[in-house]
Amino acid sequence: MPFRSYTSATVTSSGVPGGGRRRRVNEINLAQNEYLTSVVGHYGYFNKDFVVRSLTFVSNLCTYGPYGRQEGITFALPSARGKIVGFHARSGLFLDAIGTYVQFD
Repeated sequence: MPFRSYTSATVTSSGVPGGGRRRRVNEINLAQNEYLTSVVGHYGYFNKDFVVRSLTFVSNLCTYGPYGRQEGITFALPSARGKIVGFHARSGLFLDAIGTYVQFD
């Protein structure tokens, strides 16, 4: 799950694309005054693998998603009144773990 952050002087990128042969790219472009406040998703089995099944990104202005199937156990990664500024994840063929980096003002 690649993540790219733009500021006035720099571009910060993380991650590399992954997934199976039927990979579909979804891009979210946040407005200048917009930031992510939480990520909600589902995890469960896909065939014999325990993976992240869906992701929904919530900003201070709107909601993006869900991406994937909302099947399995629900999880939420709230930012506790901060801003989500990045992600860390683990994957093989599929995404099986995700976390956030949060900035507090």
